[in-house]
Amino acid sequence: VSAAVSERFSVIPLIFERLAAALISGTICRLLLPYYIAYNVTAVSNVQIHAYNGYSPIPSLMIVIMTLWLFGEYCQKVNEL
Repeated sequence: VSAAVSERFSVIPLIFERLAAALISGTICRLLLPYYIAYNVTAVSNVQIHAYNGYSPIPSLMIVIMTLWLFGEYCQKVNEL
């Protein structure tokens, strides 16, 4: 910390070290990736994602709660004026 405050801290070596670390990390991950996901790959077309359950009351309750919350904050700000 004292080196950074006294302006004796050079940023250039830090940038080169970060770039070198990123390149080394990326290379290692790229080399090891096929071994980790060899048997864990699933086609995207096989997965069916349901965004919401149409019979769930949760979305409606969340909207009501957020509306009441915003209304309460608005009333609080009006009363402060």
